[in-house]
Amino acid sequence: MTSSYRFRHRSFSTFAAVTVLVVAAAAALAIQIDDDAFIPVRTAEQYASDAAVAPIVSVDNAALLYYRYFELLDDELADSVKAFAADNGGWDNHDWIPNEELAEQLAAADSIRGFLRATTIDNADFGVEVELGVFAILSHLTPMRATARLVAADARRLAAEGDIDAAARRIAALHTAARHTSQDSVVISSLVGMAIAKLACGETQHLAESGQLSTESRDLLLDAINAYDNNDPFSARQSITNERDIFLAWIRVTFADATGQELLDAFATIAGPQGHSGLAELTAEQLAADMDRTLDYYDTALRVWPNPDAVAQLHDLEKVVQAGGFGATAVVIAPSLEKVRENQTRAQEMIVKTRNALNVAKIKNIRTLESSSAP
Repeated sequence: MTSSYRFRHRSFSTFAAVTVLVVAAAAALAIQIDDDAFIPVRTAEQYASDAAVAPIVSVDNAALLYYRYFELLDDELADSVKAFAADNGGWDNHDWIPNEELAEQLAAADSIRGFLRATTIDNADFGVEVELGVFAILSHLTPMRATARLVAADARRLAAEGDIDAAARRIAALHTAARHTSQDSVVISSLVGMAIAKLACGETQHLAESGQLSTESRDLLLDAINAYDNNDPFSARQSITNERDIFLAWIRVTFADATGQELLDAFATIAGPQGHSGLAELTAEQLAADMDRTLDYYDTALRVWPNPDAVAQLHDLEKVVQAGGFGATAVVIAPSLEKVRENQTRAQEMIVKTRNALNVAKIKNIRTLESSSAP
């Protein structure tokens, strides 16, 4: 599946009359228009408060807003924030805050405001064409991660400026985005959701341990943490089930009557040269039967998935795959699920740790208030 975010597709030539009206109206309202994007640009002062973001009444799918505001993502700013974090010890180091130049750009970033708007909506359907199999385009994943980093950096900016409530709102939005991203029903989206959640949990724990959270902000973050599903917080198991059903069905339809060599050649163009695995020798009839063994691999992996020692069991299962125990096709196309399960375990542990940190912060806040009101 393909992921890319450096795209800007705009064609207004067929809408010249409408464009003239838009530009004329904008001029009448004294709104600056970016000649490239034809999008109203607001100043940092106009976005000084989150109150500048109007309530959403016209959209019930967060993905529509994400896609729209990805168009406003400043690639250079995204790269600068990523590099700045890496140069200062990464996101696990909570001592750094954005420098003055980055802080100014973050304060004026429309993509952050759009992200905040999108995360106020419960549902997010990015319309992934899963029926296209490995050719499905996942163009939203990279800008989602890039914008998440901007939001986390902006939260640090606001916390440093003393606006803890606004920082907490951004971090809560990161948790929502992690859940939104995981709703695609494909494994890679679940992994990206885990990565965003890891970022959000780290920032949440830091705020919780700072002792600066208000009761409202603490409760907001607790609600965000408690919104994760306890059993499958990033829809990983469901994604594997869907890939089993949809991906294998796609292969059967796309490569109906194909030989093993033809399947091998096709996957070489998608993911580079593959191991031999005996697939090249299979006739079309043999290939159809061999795919049933790949289905057995998925079924076995899903059975052990909930087990406490699932990572170790999936590791052993991967060895069986590579030895040809689930057929020649599985050697080439079966995903390695050990790392997916390992990442899920770590993410679940981090969610528990973050919830505990917030609960401790809640107790400390209450005690602080009680002690301050004592005679």
